[in-house]
Amino acid sequence: MFRVRLDNEDLILGYVSVSERIRRNFIRIPPGDRVKMEVKSL
Repeated sequence: MFRVRLDNEDLILGYVSVSERIRRNFIRIPPGDRVKMEVKSL
């Protein structure tokens, strides 16, 4: 679960599916990193 601050300063909390490359290579996403995200409805 990640907390993500949007460009408009809203803070959202949710489950995130990170790419296989990030999981396989143990790449960390430290606080303050900028990421691209996609929001899907269920």
